[in-house]
Amino acid sequence: MDSLHFSSSFVENKKKIETIERVFSEVLQLDVELPDSMSPSFEVNAAGSPDIGILTFSGTPAWATRRIEQVRSLPDDIVFCVTQGSEVCINKKNRPIEIYDANQAHISVANQAYRIDVKSHYKTLMVAIPSKQLVTAGIDVDKALHHGLSTRMSEMRLLTGYAKMVLSELNNLGADTITQATEYIQKLAVLTLSTTSEREHIDVGRSVKAARLINVKKDIQQNLNNPELNGEWIAIREGISTRYLRELFASDDTSFTEYVLKQRLKCAYEMLTTPRFANWKISEIAYSVGFNDLSYFGRAFKQAYDYSPSSIRNRQH
Repeated sequence: MDSLHFSSSFVENKKKIETIERVFSEVLQLDVELPDSMSPSFEVNAAGSPDIGILTFSGTPAWATRRIEQVRSLPDDIVFCVTQGSEVCINKKNRPIEIYDANQAHISVANQAYRIDVKSHYKTLMVAIPSKQLVTAGIDVDKALHHGLSTRMSEMRLLTGYAKMVLSELNNLGADTITQATEYIQKLAVLTLSTTSEREHIDVGRSVKAARLINVKKDIQQNLNNPELNGEWIAIREGISTRYLRELFASDDTSFTEYVLKQRLKCAYEMLTTPRFANWKISEIAYSVGFNDLSYFGRAFKQAYDYSPSSIRNRQH
C-alpha cells in the first residue's frame, strides 16, 4: 500500500499558497481557493492500493472545485467522508445544495464534478472503495447513494475509526496485516451500505469483531497505567457487554486479563531497557504501567522473560 504525507508547516511562507494549491490539485484532484484573511495551512496523510484508499486532511477554511476535466481521470469509487470542526456545503450541477454539519458523515462518487465550501478549520477523513467491489458484494450502489448514511451512523463510526487507525499505524504493519486490514475495511464498507435483506447474504461478522477488538485494544493501551483497569470498566466504555468482550478476546486466542498483563509487562520491559528511565526505581516503573502488587509484578515478569526485572536492567549495562 503506497503512502503519502504532506504538511505546509515545512514550507516557507512565500511559497505556501502555491504549494497547497499544487497538493490539492495533484493529491485531491481539486482546484482550491484560500481566503486572504488568514495564513493558510494544510496537512494530508494518504494511503492507497487498487482495492482501497484512506485519506485524512486538515487545514484552514477553503473553497474547492472538481472540474469535469479532473473527473475524467478518476475511478467510480464510492467515498465515505466525515469532516470534524466545520459545516460542509457541496454544490453539484443540477442538484440541490447538500449541507452537512460537523461530524455528519456522507457518501459520494469520486468521479463527479462539484464545488465544496468549508468555512472553518477542519479535519476530514475519507475512505474510498471501488464501486465494482461493492456491487460484487451484493450492494445496490445507486440505492445506497440515494438513501445516504442517516441510519448507518454506528457502522460509519466503526468504519472510519478503524480506517483512521490503520492509516496511523501503517508504517508499523506487516504486509499480511495490511492485507487483512484492507479486507476488514472493505467488509465494513459493505456493512455500512447494506440493507437488512442484503446483509443476509453478506459475511461481515468476522470483520466487525476484528475491528471492534482493535478499538478495544487501543482503549486498553491508552489506559494501561490505570490500576483499576478491568473488563467491566472497558466494556462500559466501549458500549458492549462483558460477555461480548470475552468473545472478542477468545477470537484472538487469548483473554482480556492475559492481554492486559502481556501489554503491561511489555511496557515495563521497554522502560527497563531504555536509558531515559535508568534513574527510575523498578517499583516506579511497575506502578507506572498499572501494577499495584510488586511481588506479583516480579513473578509475572520473570515468567514472561526468564529474568527478574533487576537482571534485565543490569544486562543493559
